[in-house]
Amino acid sequence: MSVTEMSSEKKVIRLTILSGKEFNFFYQSCTFEMFVRAMPNERDYYAVDVIDINSLRKRKNKGACGRFRDIGTLIIPDITNVDYSLDSISRSTIRELYKDSTRLIAFNLGGLLLAQAGLLDNNRTVCDRDFRERYSQRYPQVNVMDNVLFTENENIYCSIGGIAAFDLGLHIIEKDFGVTVANYVMRKLSLYRRANSVYGEDLTTGLNTKHEKINEIIDWAKSNLGLINDIDCLAKKAYLSRRSFDRKFRKIIGLSPKKWLSNQRLVYAKQILETSDLRIDEIAHITGFGTGVNFRKHFIQAEGVTPTQYRNMYNSNMLLRKQENAI
Repeated sequence: MSVTEMSSEKKVIRLTILSGKEFNFFYQSCTFEMFVRAMPNERDYYAVDVIDINSLRKRKNKGACGRFRDIGTLIIPDITNVDYSLDSISRSTIRELYKDSTRLIAFNLGGLLLAQAGLLDNNRTVCDRDFRERYSQRYPQVNVMDNVLFTENENIYCSIGGIAAFDLGLHIIEKDFGVTVANYVMRKLSLYRRANSVYGEDLTTGLNTKHEKINEIIDWAKSNLGLINDIDCLAKKAYLSRRSFDRKFRKIIGLSPKKWLSNQRLVYAKQILETSDLRIDEIAHITGFGTGVNFRKHFIQAEGVTPTQYRNMYNSNMLLRKQENAI
């Protein structure tokens, strides 16, 4: 059974952090902060373990049945030496993990280990700007992207370094337990959510005090999604032509107004689905999708499931929202 098929009320997801002198301890700490300490405390969401890379190799000597079953999701921290290379047994082990449906998450240059195992061939990945050129030269078969926080290739996730590890972590938490839990963690860690599901999506730079008018438009739009019929009304509120507004908005935010607005509608819709029993048509009206038919169409395109299926997956978040409101 896949992660998305299980009820969020019952599932506890196992995370295993790869450790050793080759790995940056900062990213191990990030993992514990995000997936353990910052999670809502009414129940367990993740079970986190640490395994030495040499211990991982030894599992190849076990029988085929269940040797990777307790790994769950393998987190590969940033490596401290860019010239570090896995031996053939370790590369084979990581490939077998992937074939065994293990989810692989690599922070910054930890992704090099996935490239060495051949799992990023003809796929997209990211790393810090300082190493991007060397990465591309060393692995020309890998598409090393620019201006993106993290990438998602089926069951493989890679982020750039530093605070982007938290961006990827929030994305993983949202996929596992819904946007309400992800937003709870974001507030607990005093983070600013810079990206939502950004596979191939431009980096959102965040709000800038130099662009007060655009900031005002964004704040108004977030509070009035149901009133916005098209981007033209936002351009008028900014006293700009549509073309000038589109250009300025993209320069400041990193997304087109249309893409940004669609993202905001979807995020708000997911919050309502997780924390209320409102009818689909009502949610469509509140979020600006108009009709239930249009809402279902956009939601399925973005999430791969219907709004009702999504609600059933994350309905335990209704209790979390009630607890927050009671505080």
